[in-house]
Formats: sequence, structure tokens, C-alpha cells
Amino acid sequence: MSKAKYFPILKWKSGEKQALTKLSDDIKDGIAPIIEIVEPDDFSNIISFTKELHGINRIYYDCSYIEEGSEGYLENLIFQAAREELSIFPVLSYDEFKYRSNNFIEISSEILVKVPIPVDFEGDSYEKIFSLLDTWKSKHGLKVSILLDLGLVEDRSSANRQFAELKRVLGDYIRNSSFQNIIIGITSFPDDLSNIPSGGEAFYTRYDIKIFEMLVSSKDYNDLRDFISYSDYGVTKFTDSEIDFSRLRYGILPKARYTTDDSYWISKGQRNNETKEWIKNHQSLAQSIYNSQYYFGEDFSFGDYDIMERALGHVKDNPEKKVGPGGNTNWVTNAVSHHITVVVNELSRIFDFSKLT
Repeated sequence: MSKAKYFPILKWKSGEKQALTKLSDDIKDGIAPIIEIVEPDDFSNIISFTKELHGINRIYYDCSYIEEGSEGYLENLIFQAAREELSIFPVLSYDEFKYRSNNFIEISSEILVKVPIPVDFEGDSYEKIFSLLDTWKSKHGLKVSILLDLGLVEDRSSANRQFAELKRVLGDYIRNSSFQNIIIGITSFPDDLSNIPSGGEAFYTRYDIKIFEMLVSSKDYNDLRDFISYSDYGVTKFTDSEIDFSRLRYGILPKARYTTDDSYWISKGQRNNETKEWIKNHQSLAQSIYNSQYYFGEDFSFGDYDIMERALGHVKDNPEKKVGPGGNTNWVTNAVSHHITVVVNELSRIFDFSKLT
């Protein structure tokens, strides 16, 4: 059974890309990232970056955000990757799969297909979706992985509802299929942080990993255990690039996103509206994490070590060498590297692997 049980969904942005390069080798071995290309980039940049990720054996690229006006972008990317003999694979929505899947027959050995849970009541039924995928896979001999996308689950009511629907889909439609991976995609990280006041903080229950652990621990799905994997948006589903800057009076506030055992802990900086001086900047946020009961320790991940040095304001063993508070990109890198390390360790426990850090 492959160790790569975590398919983190990341954006093609500096902070997320940097985080992947900062993971330990054991953690890299436990992931297969799904990277969303949110702005067109030269194929050479994507290929070059992929080559730098030593230890990550599979990467999936989703170009649905840029396909309008950039038709064929994903096909060309996969073609270039095949020429370089890189393990890069395409991600398609189910609707895209129906008219584009044949484009990849000669250039890829696998396609990852996103299926919404629940399905659109006006769209194809579960039975039709999985029958079509099974038939296509058998006909063309390619591997097909599916990502069952449960979307945002942020309260117990939606968690119960989506968990019941997921069990129904797995039991009634997927149990007798032969997909390469059955990826459970779910997130409990909020898509709107505007309700957190400046200088404030909030904790959001991680229903996402709780649902997944409940599923895997159920004896009803022991036969699917080897094929089931986990996916989430981590702490970057909501990004500053999606903010309406016209509504911001004082610009973007510093933010820290820190994954605890049970929650997503989000804290915001604060500026004095009169003097424009910072009351709580990134260093203050780093100190809050570093001195909290939730801190995993400086040796847990790159992000945790960086948080420690930014909290201290200097290199750990050299007080004379100062370390600044960092900017938004630094803090995305910290949040992502920490979160991925947390999840890989959780999955190692859930699937009874040896601990990976």
C-alpha cells in the first residue's frame, strides 16, 4: 500500500510552492499534491518546478481556473511532461471528462476526475457517472482516480449530512469499481475570514479530518481501505488574491493560520487607525503561536521553526542575527508546511503506518 495517502489541494502561488520544497523527505513521500493553476504560466516554469520536488513522486495539475481563453493548456502541459518522463497527471471535472478525456489517451497513464458530492440534481446520476468512468477506463486501459468532492463542511449538521451521503455513494456505487484512488475531498477551513475582527482570532473545528477518520475506522469499508485517500484545501482555500481590495480601508492585515489537533486557528493583526502603527504585526502573531499550548515545537516542520525564529526576532543560536516578522508569502509557506506535516502524521496514525517525523 502506497504511503501517499494525502492529496493536498494547493494553488500555483509562491507561498504554496515554497512550502512543498521545504517539506522533509518522509513527509514528501506521504503526499501527491493537486496543484490548481490559477494564472497561466510558461510550461517550462511548471516543468522546472516539478523537477525540483525530489521525493514527491506524483503531481496532479488542475487548469480549470484558466481554461477559458486558454483551451488546450492542460493537454499541452501533460504532453510536455510526458516528453520529460515526469509523473504529472491531469485533473478534470466530470463534465470536462466527458468531452476531453480522449485527448489524454496517448500522453498520460492516469486521469483524476472530480465528482461533486452530492451531484447536481439536474446532472448525471451517480450510477451514470461511475458507469461511464468504469467503461471508459476498461476500454482505453488508463488508470482513473476519482476525487469525491464534499466541499465545505463547517458545522455538525453539514458534517452529518455529507458523511451519510458519502457512505451511500461508496457503498452503492463505488464498492465494485476498480479506481486507482478513491480520494475524499473535503474542507472545513472557512471561505470568508471577514467576520474575524482586526486583532481577533477564531477556531474552526476540523470536521474534514474527523469525517475521514470516522470513515476509515469503520469496518464497513475495510475492503476499500487500500484505495481510499484524503484531500483538503488546507489553510489556503481563502487567499488574499480573492479579496475585494476596494473595501479595505487599511490594506491587508497580517494573518496567521495554524492547524491544531482539532481546529484551524486563525488570528489577525491590528493597526492603530489614527497613527497607522501596528498594534499586532506578524511577529506578535508568531509570539502568540510560539507561546501557546497548541505549538507543535520548533522541530516539527519548517513552518514551526520559522515561526519560532520570527517570534524571537533572531536566529535561534545567534541573537545578533535578526529575523524580521515576514510577509504574507512567508506566512503562507509556514502555514502550508505545518498543515501538510500535521495531516501526513494524522494519516500515518489512521492507516497504522509508522510515524513519519
